[in-house]
Amino acid sequence: DSTGEWIFKDDRYKKWQESEESEVLWVCGGPGTGKTMLAKRIAAEFLKGSSDPPGGVKLVFHFVSPELPTAGISTGEAESPLHGLTKAACDLLYGILQQDGSLFGGCKAKLRNQGDKIFTNPHSLWKVLRKAIHDWPAESLYILIDGVDGFKESLCEGLIERILRL
Repeated sequence: DSTGEWIFKDDRYKKWQESEESEVLWVCGGPGTGKTMLAKRIAAEFLKGSSDPPGGVKLVFHFVSPELPTAGISTGEAESPLHGLTKAACDLLYGILQQDGSLFGGCKAKLRNQGDKIFTNPHSLWKVLRKAIHDWPAESLYILIDGVDGFKESLCEGLIERILRL
């Protein structure tokens, strides 16, 4: 029950939690040090009482897999650094739309223009994700991305840049 309790007492965490601005809380450490368990503990804390719409806290999640799925795509596409960014945006957008289907209206025009290609075009997908976040009616939206260390360094930097632009 007390797993991860220490983070709630850490000054850096308190500063992040109390901030009115959009900020990144970066939990880092070596393999097997408990980053995922700590992220789950933080998520559980934020989700307490989140079923009180419209002002409730919402959370979307993406887990970066070190092994890219290759079903239905060519080897070249699977090895593309953009594939990981596309998957992240797709998962986050799906999580948002799953929680509030009314936001789908803001995505329709882009989906109509791009068709199936939107799921292979990270630029367009991240634009739709950004719009969905800006249209989000709840007080707070938390994005939890776990396993970023599964990305190559350049891709990790690209993901962080895109998240910060949201």
